[in-house]
Amino acid sequence: MKTWILIIIITLSFGIVHGQEGSDTTYKSENEPPKGSSQYVITTPPDPLNLAQYEASLWPNPSLENFNIKVDSPSDNEIKVYITDFIGRAVSEFNGINRTTLSFGDDFAPGIYFVRVKQDDEFRSTFKIIKQ
Repeated sequence: MKTWILIIIITLSFGIVHGQEGSDTTYKSENEPPKGSSQYVITTPPDPLNLAQYEASLWPNPSLENFNIKVDSPSDNEIKVYITDFIGRAVSEFNGINRTTLSFGDDFAPGIYFVRVKQDDEFRSTFKIIKQ
């Protein structure tokens, strides 16, 4: 009898902590693309000091040719984009301007890459991209 009660308590606790459907709390990642979409949009929560929003979009993914990235941020400071391959070797690095679409990746070999976006001395976004 005691064993069954313990199992039920653990199961109920696990469902609430990990946000299973039907529990009181459900956690969902805002970094997941909408179903059927190949565009990723990452938005940071509001800044408690000035309620500023940061948004970075990257498309298409996967791609046969090039990728596009656009950052929309309240800061007008320069954007720095760092691209590494699957094992962390630097592949490319470039600078951009806020609210401008940047294209890259035409010369990438097929594979998996990581794109990190930095602004105001802080890494703001990381994307995994696939070049076909």
